[in-house]
Amino acid sequence: MNKSFVQSQMASSHQTVNPQVTNQSSSQQAVQFQTLQTYNNSILHPQPTRNIHTTKPPVGSDEWLKQRRANHKEVERRRRETINEGINELAKLIPEDEKNKGRIIARAVQYIQRLKEQETTNLEKWTLEKLLCEQAISELSLQVETLKHQNSQLKAQLAALTQQLQSQYQTTNAAAATTASQNTTTTTNQNASTTQESQVDKIATSKTEKEKDKKKRN
Repeated sequence: MNKSFVQSQMASSHQTVNPQVTNQSSSQQAVQFQTLQTYNNSILHPQPTRNIHTTKPPVGSDEWLKQRRANHKEVERRRRETINEGINELAKLIPEDEKNKGRIIARAVQYIQRLKEQETTNLEKWTLEKLLCEQAISELSLQVETLKHQNSQLKAQLAALTQQLQSQYQTTNAAAATTASQNTTTTTNQNASTTQESQVDKIATSKTEKEKDKKKRN
């Protein structure tokens, strides 16, 4: 947009505004003048626009070398940030409170080595304990089988003894019943004989008394 066109626009705007400004206050005129001045400045001095689609500089040029150095610095900065973050995480993991990066790395190496040694020791210990447990389980299983066999034998012996005792009990009961019946028979016979003897005695006694009475009478 050339200057002649801008100036013509300014003149026309002044010509258009002047008849109206005569009836307005000085403050309003100042505001309108400032607005027109800003508009004219935006037309006469437009702001430069950024080119979004920038082209790459040619290889070997100063701009290319500058951009390459900037990229290298950015990569190096990110690498240092990654290393620092890793060192900070290591510092949180190790028991000692260290601030020096070199000491943090050295302490971390020692701590990892100690953990590996403890892991190896624990693995050997757990392996030995596992073997001992398996051996103890095997021995206990053998003892359980032996006890089961002995229990079966004892049950068989107990059943045989129970049967033997039952047969002896039955035999004893039968013998006791026979003896009791025999004793009852013997007692009955003895009582019968005793009764007969007492009757005979009574008869003899009565005869003796009768004879005595006869003698007294004679």
